Amino acid sequence: PRYMSPEQARGQTVDGRTDLYSLGAMLFEMLTGHPPYQADEALALGIKHCQDPIPRLPSELARYQPLIDRLLAKEPKDRHPDARALMADIDTLLKPGGKSLSIDSGPAAPQGLSLSSAPTQISQAIPSLSEAQSAQRNTKAATAKGYTPFFTTEETLSGGFFSKSSQMKAAFSCEDYEEFKKQLGALQEELKSWLETRGKKAKSLHLSIQAHPWIHGRIREVLGKSKEENSPLASVLDQAEVILNIHDDINPIGSTIMLRDKDGKPAPAPTKAEG
Repeated sequence: PRYMSPEQARGQTVDGRTDLYSLGAMLFEMLTGHPPYQADEALALGIKHCQDPIPRLPSELARYQPLIDRLLAKEPKDRHPDARALMADIDTLLKPGGKSLSIDSGPAAPQGLSLSSAPTQISQAIPSLSEAQSAQRNTKAATAKGYTPFFTTEETLSGGFFSKSSQMKAAFSCEDYEEFKKQLGALQEELKSWLETRGKKAKSLHLSIQAHPWIHGRIREVLGKSKEENSPLASVLDQAEVILNIHDDINPIGSTIMLRDKDGKPAPAPTKAEG
């Protein structure tokens, strides 16, 4: 029910555009870490899909709002007519300075399209973007924009001999979730070494991640759950102040979240990063 289209909730006829609505709901969750509509009961959730306004993305993801608005349009006629039109919209949006295409009167979606064939059309299109085109974009970024994956750490010591404390700054980049997992693994190794060397004197971690906006929500979710794991990061979260900044190359300021403050409590909401 979290990804159910309004026409499905009403029991009306569906076609491929119904699946595009569901895809839009999943895209919103990928960007933000939560689905567009939430309710305790299926009926209440269906009503929200039918009646509630399309939710707004955080300001740092605002350039994706037109795409979300079109995918989550209440009426099928206001969505992309098919997966190819969606792919063209995404390709335009990913170009430097690109904006989501305006809604036009493109070819109507085939009324005879079955639910069994519609997901196939989408599943063939989306992997080509996330895999083949992702590699192509990374290559172009490295040559045209000068993008090069990076991972850096810096330690600062403060205080006297008996009150010495250690602060670490770590920064890395990732263009997709697979790269994020690799960089997170490297971070875990650095934190393990830091804890072995400094012990309880490891007091502060500032983590800065440059990532594609489409995985910001997933990164926040993964790092937020790290405290429940048996890992070096979980140990750091148990004893040190941990500040997380997530940004991308278009919006280098991004947003900042305090995963753990000096008293061991998380900050209530994300704030804009300074400088």
